[in-house]
Amino acid sequence: MSEYLGPIREFLMVMAFYIVCHSPSPRISYIEVSLQARLLGSPNHPLAWLSGAIAVVHVCLVNLALLCTPEEPTMYASRATRFGKAYVGNSDIPMWSEYREKGEGLVKRMDGLLESLLTQRKLGKMVNEKLN
Repeated sequence: MSEYLGPIREFLMVMAFYIVCHSPSPRISYIEVSLQARLLGSPNHPLAWLSGAIAVVHVCLVNLALLCTPEEPTMYASRATRFGKAYVGNSDIPMWSEYREKGEGLVKRMDGLLESLLTQRKLGKMVNEKLN
């Protein structure tokens, strides 16, 4: 996060979240603190749900060949300018080179789970067709 914010802004943002989490008064809301953080320069605080969904929609609609290469995976996130204009931001995954093997193992495990789910569904349809 410090790549986007200076040390003073980062400290102010942490203090704002601390005040919200430990405030006995319900007057301070998450939206107010997020707005303050965004006005201080943090791009990671879109306030509207539609602004938060922009990255997911972008990744679903864009051709995968245009998004990233398998050698260097990229993380996509919804961001907002200081005045609320939403956009899709991308950044490298932190410490990817150190945890590449674990990440690839996780992807293989998820692919295996998907394949087993599809096989179970196919077998379930076959059994249902035979019963009818």
